[in-house]
Amino acid sequence: MESGADADQEAKVAAIEKAGHPVVRVTMPDIYDLGAEFFRWEIATAVAGSIIGINAFNQPDVEASKTATRELTSAYEKTGSLPPEKPVVEDSGIKLFTDEKNAAELAKTASSDKSLVGYLKAHLARIKAGDYFAVLAYLQMNAENEQSFETLRHLVRDEKHVATCLGFGPRFLHSTGQAYKGGPNSGVFLQITRGDSVE
Repeated sequence: MESGADADQEAKVAAIEKAGHPVVRVTMPDIYDLGAEFFRWEIATAVAGSIIGINAFNQPDVEASKTATRELTSAYEKTGSLPPEKPVVEDSGIKLFTDEKNAAELAKTASSDKSLVGYLKAHLARIKAGDYFAVLAYLQMNAENEQSFETLRHLVRDEKHVATCLGFGPRFLHSTGQAYKGGPNSGVFLQITRGDSVE
């Protein structure tokens, strides 16, 4: 707002600029200009999506996930259970799941350390310059969970020097989900879920 800048925000933006990252400053003369900003960033999202190869007005990869989910829920309704899954590793109540191809690649990279930590290190070692890292949590979106995952996100950001983001499911499927599934193959994802609290 022209009427009063946030000093803390300005200091953070100045640090980003000093580090050499591009910064765009948008100043609004009046709070009623907020509606125009929504319109501006809707257009910007479509343009950015086009540049990186995403059709912002189509979500075929998100729809494919919905179709697969409907098939699973239909199977559950008929049989009363989901197809069994076997974790790659289990440690202290934490289970790590992935498909066979990823399991083989992670095992090779983890080498002799087939622990949960070894597999997670192997997974994060996939992050290269130009990639991004996303924490996708299918947990309750509350302050405690958000703080824990933001801490994780910042650790990866600071160590790998890549863009990072945090999304809570299933809501991210309707925003960034198409970019994750149908965008360029430059994302490294850590999806966090939990079992039922009542069994």
